[in-house]
Amino acid sequence: MTSKHIARRAASRRPGRFLRSIVAALMWVAAALGSTNAHAQTEPTLSLEDRREIQEALITFGYLQGEPDGNFGTRTPAAIRQFQSVEGDTETGTLSQDERYELLNMARHLLQLLQSTAASPKGVTAASLRGGQQRLVKAAALESAGDYKEAAYWYRLAASDGEAKAFTNLGTLMVRGQGIDKADPSAAHLLWLAAAARGEPVAMFDLGTMYERGIGVAADPATAKKWYAWAGAKGHAQARDALKRLGG
Repeated sequence: MTSKHIARRAASRRPGRFLRSIVAALMWVAAALGSTNAHAQTEPTLSLEDRREIQEALITFGYLQGEPDGNFGTRTPAAIRQFQSVEGDTETGTLSQDERYELLNMARHLLQLLQSTAASPKGVTAASLRGGQQRLVKAAALESAGDYKEAAYWYRLAASDGEAKAFTNLGTLMVRGQGIDKADPSAAHLLWLAAAARGEPVAMFDLGTMYERGIGVAADPATAKKWYAWAGAKGHAQARDALKRLGG
């Protein structure tokens, strides 16, 4: 075969190879653009104010500690992953628009539940007793005495001070309808989520019970088992028994 024939055969093959390389390159570019667009949908450009708002919501629930400075660093993504884990979402460390809306809306509702007046139903001023622990003790004593409205007032103050047990106990009053006009399981659910974020095993157990029995939420055995497992890991004996009962 002459060199001229070889050149002709090589030339006849080049267009196919060239086209294949072009197609491969275009497919790679399309995949890269798709990945970028998907990331943009889940992590929109956030202003400093947006970032602070997210941090404030995470702090309100107890997923994050410190001041909302707008600097996410490593702690804020970790807090976001904790929130996503609780909500049953993929733990990415970044909020989709829907997740962001849900977090901010839940935080607003929680703050509304913790709103209190300058004085209790009996006229005792909030300033007369300071400190979350002291307010928690007072509230618990009032609850034991059957004075639920007064107890709820001091539980709100103690919860606002960051006392995890105050969130738990206030949620218990809410779900039972004690100290309020009628039972409010949705409010209890929100308060127990805040307590659980702060590591409160009783609240975790209570959430497991809610999901097992469908109290204020749709019955969900898988979610019930998740909460029982978390409570059990914190040493809650009843949660461990409940987990065994559900086959966990």
